[in-house]
Amino acid sequence: MSLRELYKCLRRRAFKDEPFPSDDEVAEASRKYSGMTMNERLYFAGLVDRWDAAFRSRDREAMLRICAQAGIAEGPTGRSWIVDTALANPEKYGF
Repeated sequence: MSLRELYKCLRRRAFKDEPFPSDDEVAEASRKYSGMTMNERLYFAGLVDRWDAAFRSRDREAMLRICAQAGIAEGPTGRSWIVDTALANPEKYGF
Protein backbone atom coordinates (compact mmCIF):
# COMPACT_ATOMS: atom_id res chain seq x y z
CA MET A 1 0.00 0.00 0.00
CA SER A 2 1.38 3.36 -0.98
CA LEU A 3 1.61 6.23 1.46
CA ARG A 4 -1.15 8.05 -0.43
CA GLU A 5 -3.47 5.02 -0.20
CA LEU A 6 -2.75 4.68 3.52
CA TYR A 7 -3.46 8.36 4.07
CA LYS A 8 -6.74 8.07 2.16
CA CYS A 9 -7.77 5.07 4.24
CA LEU A 10 -7.03 6.89 7.49
CA ARG A 11 -8.99 9.95 6.37
CA ARG A 12 -12.02 7.83 5.52
CA ARG A 13 -11.90 6.18 8.93
CA ALA A 14 -11.66 9.55 10.63
CA PHE A 15 -14.74 10.89 8.82
CA LYS A 16 -16.90 7.79 8.45
CA ASP A 17 -18.85 8.16 11.70
CA GLU A 18 -19.35 11.89 11.35
CA PRO A 19 -22.89 12.72 10.24
CA PHE A 20 -23.51 15.09 7.35
CA PRO A 21 -24.80 18.42 8.72
CA SER A 22 -28.56 18.88 8.65
CA ASP A 23 -30.15 21.61 6.54
CA ASP A 24 -30.71 23.62 9.74
CA GLU A 25 -27.03 23.29 10.71
CA VAL A 26 -25.91 24.37 7.24
CA ALA A 27 -28.30 27.36 7.37
CA GLU A 28 -27.00 28.37 10.82
CA ALA A 29 -23.37 28.13 9.65
CA SER A 30 -24.30 30.09 6.54
CA ARG A 31 -25.69 32.91 8.69
CA LYS A 32 -22.67 32.76 10.99
CA TYR A 33 -20.14 33.00 8.14
CA SER A 34 -22.20 35.23 5.83
CA GLY A 35 -20.10 37.51 3.64
CA MET A 36 -16.92 35.45 4.07
CA THR A 37 -14.91 33.76 1.36
CA MET A 38 -14.52 29.98 1.37
CA ASN A 39 -11.05 30.28 2.92
CA GLU A 40 -12.31 32.63 5.61
CA ARG A 41 -15.16 30.26 6.43
CA LEU A 42 -12.76 27.32 6.71
CA TYR A 43 -10.43 29.33 8.94
CA PHE A 44 -13.06 30.67 11.33
CA ALA A 45 -14.81 27.28 11.53
CA GLY A 46 -11.50 25.59 12.37
CA LEU A 47 -11.73 23.37 9.30
CA VAL A 48 -8.62 24.32 7.31
CA ASP A 49 -6.57 21.27 8.29
CA ARG A 50 -9.46 18.90 7.65
CA TRP A 51 -10.14 20.53 4.26
CA ASP A 52 -6.47 20.22 3.29
CA ALA A 53 -6.36 16.58 4.35
CA ALA A 54 -9.55 15.75 2.46
CA PHE A 55 -8.28 17.62 -0.60
CA ARG A 56 -4.91 15.86 -0.54
CA SER A 57 -6.61 12.48 -0.42
CA ARG A 58 -9.18 13.58 -3.05
CA ASP A 59 -11.99 12.58 -0.69
CA ARG A 60 -14.97 14.26 -2.34
CA GLU A 61 -17.49 13.20 0.31
CA ALA A 62 -15.36 14.61 3.13
CA MET A 63 -14.90 17.84 1.17
CA LEU A 64 -18.67 18.14 0.68
CA ARG A 65 -19.23 17.57 4.41
CA ILE A 66 -16.67 20.23 5.29
CA CYS A 67 -18.28 22.71 2.89
CA ALA A 68 -21.63 22.06 4.57
CA GLN A 69 -20.07 22.59 8.00
CA ALA A 70 -18.74 25.93 6.73
CA GLY A 71 -22.26 26.93 5.68
CA ILE A 72 -21.98 26.36 1.94
CA ALA A 73 -25.40 25.30 0.65
CA GLU A 74 -26.04 23.27 -2.48
CA GLY A 75 -26.93 25.13 -5.67
CA PRO A 76 -25.55 26.18 -9.06
CA THR A 77 -22.35 27.48 -7.43
CA GLY A 78 -22.75 25.59 -4.17
CA ARG A 79 -20.68 22.96 -2.44
CA SER A 80 -20.71 20.35 -5.24
CA TRP A 81 -19.56 22.96 -7.74
CA ILE A 82 -16.82 24.18 -5.37
CA VAL A 83 -15.53 20.67 -4.66
CA ASP A 84 -15.71 19.47 -8.27
CA THR A 85 -14.00 22.62 -9.55
CA ALA A 86 -11.21 22.27 -7.01
CA LEU A 87 -10.71 18.56 -7.69
CA ALA A 88 -10.62 19.18 -11.45
CA ASN A 89 -7.61 21.50 -11.08
CA PRO A 90 -5.81 20.79 -7.79
CA GLU A 91 -2.60 22.50 -8.91
CA LYS A 92 -4.46 25.81 -9.13
CA TYR A 93 -5.27 25.47 -5.41
CA GLY A 94 -1.82 24.35 -4.29
CA PHE A 95 -2.45 20.61 -4.23
